[in-house]
Amino acid sequence: MRRLLCLGLLLAAAPAAAADDPEAPPPRSLPPSMTPPVAPPPASDPAAEPAEPERGYIGFGPSITGDSLINFALVLDGGVKLSDLPLWARGTAAFGEAVDISGEGAFGRAAIGVEGRACISEGVCGFLDLEAGYQTQHWEPTEYRTERTSEHHHGWVVAGRAGVDLGGEHVRLRIGIELSRYRDTFHDVGTPITWIDGGGVSLALVYRI
Repeated sequence: MRRLLCLGLLLAAAPAAAADDPEAPPPRSLPPSMTPPVAPPPASDPAAEPAEPERGYIGFGPSITGDSLINFALVLDGGVKLSDLPLWARGTAAFGEAVDISGEGAFGRAAIGVEGRACISEGVCGFLDLEAGYQTQHWEPTEYRTERTSEHHHGWVVAGRAGVDLGGEHVRLRIGIELSRYRDTFHDVGTPITWIDGGGVSLALVYRI
């Protein structure tokens, strides 16, 4: 019994003696090969980064309009963003044919204007533009050539266009409806020059820059 008590006292005193011993060796550290790896910081998500602001756009597509004649054209248009406002300075050039039931000829229009745009999401926007320019139509008869002569229609034109702009960040599809007023200087002898109401539709593939 006495031996058991002595053994118990020795075991209880051993940890305290080790803690008070200044010569006790420091705890061993793990070798580098056994050190747990540090997880790298999470990569940034490109989709979460804000898109670069649009600087402008270019577009190309067909249009059908009507005024003095019916005009089938290919239209090239483009715009430049105006500061932080939802406005673009724009210009258009259209080339094609002007026709009616008894003749046909060349058609051309060039105009400059301004455009406004509003979006309900990145993929769905509406636009409204106003422009002013000059239009020409050279008409030649295809019937009754001996009774009719060629006609050269030309004059100032003002137009407004509204529609939808659909697609992704850069490539878009535009569908527009146009209303116009055309001051056609061609007129019969004895009749005044008048403004002619017109309208049409257009389709364009647009690339935002």
